[in-house]
Amino acid sequence: VWPFFKPEELDFTAKEMFRVLKPGAKYTCGEYLLAPAFDWKNEEHFALHKLFLPTLAATQSNYPADVTAALERAGFEVVESAPSRAPAWPLTDQKTDLFLVFRQVIIFLTSIGVTPVWTEVLVNNLLLGGQ
Repeated sequence: VWPFFKPEELDFTAKEMFRVLKPGAKYTCGEYLLAPAFDWKNEEHFALHKLFLPTLAATQSNYPADVTAALERAGFEVVESAPSRAPAWPLTDQKTDLFLVFRQVIIFLTSIGVTPVWTEVLVNNLLLGGQ
């Protein structure tokens, strides 16, 4: 869920999640978040982010510390927050190829009237990182 929210929306989202979960329930997630060393001012970091954000089907990027802090402010006890132990690079390249093929299929289906226009708009927005 976190890749879809702007930083200023994290607290509201975490509070709503905490509110709707049953008392004592556990929330677990695996998300694509920014590496703590990611620097928005670094041109190479920014270029890689722009390249891979759409393949993650995400519209936003947040730092793990920001998401964790929002969860704690909402009342969650964060037991663990750790980076992935698996390499992401091959997966993101494969997802890029898959999304590009998927986009062509949607464009075709929209052109012959099988899917509504909003489907093509949605896929295009995901591939542009929600821009």
